[in-house]
Parts: sequence; structure tokens; C-alpha cells
Amino acid sequence: MLQVAFAQTTSLRAISAALLLACSHNPPPSDNRAQITATPKPADAGICSTVYCPETLYNRKSIAVVRRGIEVDGTDVFWSEISEREGNVVRAAPKNGSGPLRTLGQWHDFGISRSLLVDDAHVYWLKPDDAGTLLRVDKDGGNPVTTPLPADAPGGKLALGPLAQSNDAILLATLSCSQVFSVPKGGSAIQTWSVSNYPDAGGATGFDSFGGIIYCANGAHIHSLDPATGEVNELVRDQRYVGALAMVDGALYFAINDGDVTKANETLGRYDLPAGATAMVGPAFGSLIRLMYDDTRARLYWLTGLSPTAGNLVAYSPASSAPPEVVFAGQDVQGNSTMDADYLYWASDQAVTRLHKAP
Repeated sequence: MLQVAFAQTTSLRAISAALLLACSHNPPPSDNRAQITATPKPADAGICSTVYCPETLYNRKSIAVVRRGIEVDGTDVFWSEISEREGNVVRAAPKNGSGPLRTLGQWHDFGISRSLLVDDAHVYWLKPDDAGTLLRVDKDGGNPVTTPLPADAPGGKLALGPLAQSNDAILLATLSCSQVFSVPKGGSAIQTWSVSNYPDAGGATGFDSFGGIIYCANGAHIHSLDPATGEVNELVRDQRYVGALAMVDGALYFAINDGDVTKANETLGRYDLPAGATAMVGPAFGSLIRLMYDDTRARLYWLTGLSPTAGNLVAYSPASSAPPEVVFAGQDVQGNSTMDADYLYWASDQAVTRLHKAP
């Protein structure tokens, strides 16, 4: 039922494998400090008649396909792409579209949506070395630091899932939520917890931290973990493919994807804390990757995909009785999304796209 926006019954992991075969020739990586010029492309005024229109921030046509992770900080946008010339690379560039682009390093496609993180000083992503490795680089790609993860897994390899972060640690989960790891940013010992006993249901894994509690969702189940005490609770056990998560005023919102070609069963759900009641909120209008809550506008946003022509930008106000609504239809959405105070950003097929949020 949700999160990593896979198209109908085709899993994102299968799409990932096909993309790697088709688009990545694995040439020797270039200098990760290399500067690449970029020309921002404005929105086509003939297509959009509203005050704020989706615009191409960086056009990567004939250069690369943009996939998986995308994040922003105060000045820059960071994203993962598959380049014909350089293979799988992480890029960064000013988020006003002025360029130039920076190359931060090589990434490995684990087929997960939240595959890239940014904090005040560093960028993080996962590598396949050993059981699995967390890589940290400076925002110019310099000073790479690798942290191997504990190898407590069959065959010595972890089934790595999405990333999240707290104030002082990078968090990650296995695809089934069986294990959750906390890698302190200060370099102290990695913490590991056993969370779910259920096998990976396939599709997607929702993972995030709210108010000091970690939440992990896969298949029918959502679990919570208190890292201070190690206490684990199974909150939800009767859904299908649960994915993306967001906390709003004590309610945990979650996306569900039935893989129904009519999209009739792709919905937004809510779990009320501490009452423990689950309710369906309304339609999600497609499979989605990430739920994002804007405190200023009191609005949840998400983008559906994966599709170069049929993605939807959707908004929902939890305080309102109105159901979720499509803000823009027919969008090119082929990866994750993120936001800052003013804009929504997402990975399109061969571009980084943004939209100014309405007041």
C-alpha cells in the first residue's frame, strides 16, 4: 500500500535493476570536486495558468536520469542521478537554479526512497561495502568517512532500507524493520535494536523519527521504538503495504498502496496516539514516496509516481474536514521529494523540479 511509489504491481526494486542495466555503464568516476555548468529552465507558461507553476530547476536531459534521494539545506539542493558518463553520482547545486553543479561521490542503488540525508555540515548515503556502510562527506564532496554497520545478517549482508536522522545521529532500518540502527554523528558506538519479527513484505518501508520516538512501517505493520529505553510496540497490524509516515499534532499519518491499477485503494491513513485508533483519511491519488508537513501552512504535501506524465502533487489540511486534493496533475515524478519553507522539490525523470508553495 504505499511509499516508495512503485508503478502498479511493478516493484521499485525491479525498476531500479532495469535502470542500472540500461543507464549505468560504470566508467571510472571523475574527480568528485569537478564543476559542471548548468542552465536553469523556466516553467512553460503555456502549460500552467496559476500563480505558482512547477519549474525545471536543473535540466539533465541527455545527461542523466534523476532517481531516489533529493534533499535541500539553506542554500543548495542535493540529489542522486544515474549519469551515462560517470555512473551513479550524487550532485549538489544552488537551489535558486544558478549553478554550477558539484559532484559529491558515487552512490549505490539499494532501491529505497529515502536514500540521501543532509545536515548542517555533511551529506550521507549508503554503500554496499561489508554488511553495509554509511558514507559521510562534506558538502563539497571532501573528507569522506565510512562507518561499517554490524554484520548480524544472513550471508553477512544487511537488507538495507531507508535513512532518517535525529539531532545527533543518523538512523537506518532494514527493509523488514527487523533491525534499526543509530549511528551517532559524534563517532561513538553504533546502537542496534530488534524491532519487527515479520519478514519483508516487499514494496516499501516507511521510516522516521518524531519527538524522540522512531517509527518503522512495512507491509501490514507499523512499529514504534523508544531508543532511550529500547521499548518496542506494534501500533498497526491490519494494513497492506504501509509506507511513508508523518506526525501531526499527536496523530501518525501513513500512506497505503494496494497496487490497484484504478488507484481506488491508495489512501492516506491516520493512527491516533495515544488512543490507538486507526482511521482512513481519504484518497492518496497514487503511490507516493514521502509525506511532508508544513507547520506554517498546516498542510501535508506529497507527490505520487513513478511516472513521467501521470504524477500528482497532492495537499491535505489535517485541521480541515476537506479530503486531500490534487494541486497539480500530470507531473513527471521519478524519485523522492523534499521541501523548504517556500518550495517543494522533486526528482523528475531527467530534471530537478520545484514548485513555490501557495500561501
